[in-house]
Amino acid sequence: MPPRNDSGVLPNLLVLLAIGGGVYYTGALDGILRTLLGKDAPVRPVPAPADRKSASSPRPPLSTSTPFPTRPLPKGIALPALDTPPANGLKGRFQLPFPRGRCYRVSQGNNSRYSHHTISNRYAWDFSMPVGTAIAAAASGRVVSVPSAREGSGKSLLIDHGSGLYTLYAHLNQLKVRPGETVKAGQVVAASGQDPGLLPHLHYSVVTLYPALTSLASGFVDDRTDSGGVAREKNSYCARGGLETRTNLSTALRADVFRRQGIRLTLAPPANSLVAGQTYQLAGESDRPLLPVNYQLRSASGRLLASKSALSDLGGRFSLEVQIPPMFDEAEVKQLVFSDPNRMGSAVSARLVER
Repeated sequence: MPPRNDSGVLPNLLVLLAIGGGVYYTGALDGILRTLLGKDAPVRPVPAPADRKSASSPRPPLSTSTPFPTRPLPKGIALPALDTPPANGLKGRFQLPFPRGRCYRVSQGNNSRYSHHTISNRYAWDFSMPVGTAIAAAASGRVVSVPSAREGSGKSLLIDHGSGLYTLYAHLNQLKVRPGETVKAGQVVAASGQDPGLLPHLHYSVVTLYPALTSLASGFVDDRTDSGGVAREKNSYCARGGLETRTNLSTALRADVFRRQGIRLTLAPPANSLVAGQTYQLAGESDRPLLPVNYQLRSASGRLLASKSALSDLGGRFSLEVQIPPMFDEAEVKQLVFSDPNRMGSAVSARLVER
């Protein structure tokens, strides 16, 4: 049996280890290899691949010419979500609620013991006037549906002026505008009426609807005699008109209206009147990062009218566009924003209106 020659086992093993480990011989191991293989053994270094750069080569600097991609901002109407209900209407700049040049007497003022002493009317005024007197919008806004809480008998009118401020006109005989219509300051919107058992008058107040219909302290810009423009009982006042036109005619959804769904809004669609065919921005934060945030618009009967979703980022932030569908046979709708299908929570009622 011929003697076993193991002289090639070790070199082959070293080469396999070097190749398998990704080590390329550069001459530093010449002495060790010649000792193992013999002094006369040729040692041929394994060349490094041409496409592999030397470890000593400097790393090229990061390019600053091209910024990191960012999510494009939505293009719809951006309404700030109502973070805090207004404490008062003193900065709302409202004019007297009757046409320019008309003068009427305040028969009951703020905090009156007779009937202006509840949360819904303590900052209201009653203006004595004949039945059928023209009533004007105290500021530009959009007419919205009156909530269930009403002031006395007759018809009532509610106008949204944005940022959670509304004006309420009660004991009316006739309405000249419908929910969804936009009105200008000084525009005739109704005719006055009479509350049974009382002399004919207009009941007027600046209010907010959050958390419920609440009367707010306010004044009149055309009242230049009383401190702060707060009309006083038994005094007469004349409308001067000329109030500037507002640009934000809608109050957005409250920032925390979907808090049970883990959602807090920063931009939101209107809370009361959604304009058919209009696009609105919806943005905020979710307590479920990197997961979809969903917006749904349904009819009062539950029919799905619109649906949109977007992924939140690592911080839970999200933004998307909400496209309101065209008008259809049901004007009452409901809005819902959620991330977790297991806690969709309650929807918020609104009204679909024409442009």
